[in-house]
Amino acid sequence: MGGGFGHIQKGHGVSFADLDNDGDQDIYAVLGGAYEGDNYTNVCFENPTFENNWVILNLEGVQSNRSAIGTKLKLDLDNGRTIFYSINTGGSFGANSLQGEIGLGQSELIQTLTIIWPSSDTQIFNSVGVNKKYKLAEGQNKLIEEPYEKVQLLSKKLIHHKK
Repeated sequence: MGGGFGHIQKGHGVSFADLDNDGDQDIYAVLGGAYEGDNYTNVCFENPTFENNWVILNLEGVQSNRSAIGTKLKLDLDNGRTIFYSINTGGSFGANSLQGEIGLGQSELIQTLTIIWPSSDTQIFNSVGVNKKYKLAEGQNKLIEEPYEKVQLLSKKLIHHKK
């Protein structure tokens, strides 16, 4: 399902991240042209709250690179679904959060979370709760739950660009 937003200005970079700490990814877009005078105000699209579950994984490499870039995740969910996810920056004309911000649909439990670090070390965690943020350093034997409180980005009013 789409986010219900759009923009007719040309863009030169887009980033996806959970900017307001509500579990879904919001979008920040750099707009305008490559020439002076062909610029435009950048935009931030706050994704409306949704009813699906999620998990945020803040990973830190120890033997691997500190940002955990290249780490592979496998999430086996309680409904039989499996999600594969890679930690990466996301591309050239924009960048994404280095946290694993993963939508889980209606699943209420991650039965098994498998983490394969760039060092080839593998860690497995069972019965991981949803709608939470966890921190894990490579080699640590426990996921540490971190506070994750929603923040208000701006006004909930629809804001239009003015000339």
